[in-house]
Amino acid sequence: MKINCLDIKCSGCRACELTCPKEAIKFEIDERGFKYPEINEKKCIDCGLCRSVCQCCVGKKENDEYKSFLAYYPGNQVRKVSQSGGLFYGLAEMIISQGGIVYGAALDERLEVFQMRVKDMSNLSNLQGSKYVQSDTRRSYGQVLKDLKEGSTVLYSGTSCMISGLYLFLKKKHIDITKLYTCDLICHGVVSPKLYQENIERIEKIEKKKINSVNFRDKKFGWHSHNETYIFEDGSTKTERNYTELFYTHVALRECCYQCQFTAMNKKVADITMADFWGISEVAPEIEDDNKGFSLAITHSKAGEELLNSSKLYIKEVEKNRVLEKNRTREISKPFIYDKFWKDYKKYGYSYCLKKYTIYGGIKFKIKRKILKAFKCW
Repeated sequence: MKINCLDIKCSGCRACELTCPKEAIKFEIDERGFKYPEINEKKCIDCGLCRSVCQCCVGKKENDEYKSFLAYYPGNQVRKVSQSGGLFYGLAEMIISQGGIVYGAALDERLEVFQMRVKDMSNLSNLQGSKYVQSDTRRSYGQVLKDLKEGSTVLYSGTSCMISGLYLFLKKKHIDITKLYTCDLICHGVVSPKLYQENIERIEKIEKKKINSVNFRDKKFGWHSHNETYIFEDGSTKTERNYTELFYTHVALRECCYQCQFTAMNKKVADITMADFWGISEVAPEIEDDNKGFSLAITHSKAGEELLNSSKLYIKEVEKNRVLEKNRTREISKPFIYDKFWKDYKKYGYSYCLKKYTIYGGIKFKIKRKILKAFKCW
């Protein structure tokens, strides 16, 4: 039996699957490439535990007591390989140095994005850098539960819906979360893993060689630019921004992203929210924008502020409202081309849609987009 996830706006956190005492819930991939829960009615005993950990069914608390900080890691090497100013690296380094464990988005051997468990600095690089596709939590909630039971300190980084699912799962299991720290993001939504994989396949077909790794936002072009770079097994690279364009059109996001419950800053659930510090020259003019990246850290708890202060990061408190003007703190609107995009995708496939809806389509697309923007239809 399929759960009506379009109505409840399922985020795919998988808390229900892990909580079910009869293993009656399994996540299956839909035609757009997102995973949704299905219930085996023969196994289901209608205990209601899945609903009790579903963030779509549980009320949300608001917290207006948050602070904003400029943050960056001293030294250029960490900033060079970080997405912005090295905020996550600084926090993760602090946890690992104390014998703790860090979770974040990484690429596996098939280039699929998943929540990886790291307990030493040599593997931390796997978690650095944003991944512009939905990360699969897999069994990470269960691993966090085990780590906390064993007395380990844990830092878990992910989208707000992912963090919310983790908290609900641990609460239902009656786990002490005193040693759990969490980081979420100012999020633009999550792209279909299926489309991401088809983009990998497209490039491999064109280049006739296998991709070994992906840099979703290559900072060798500077912090202010946004180009994705694909690293092949032979060491060669290819840089473009077609997938990036698709991401920013907002047509390929998960359904729940268009009615996100966590967009407003007072509805964030993590200890710390991370983002790029856009507008630094206006908010902190004494800091030179060297195009190497700066982070915005927004603390929502005393624990988050203490973790930030205890790290090696350079931090400076800034006026929160001025900072948030430069970042997305409102829901993403579903584009008017949304239904047309998915209709085209179903009929013609990914490459066709890439040419029709991104700069991959060349001058024809650019002219079309310019006209539509003039009429405020893009």
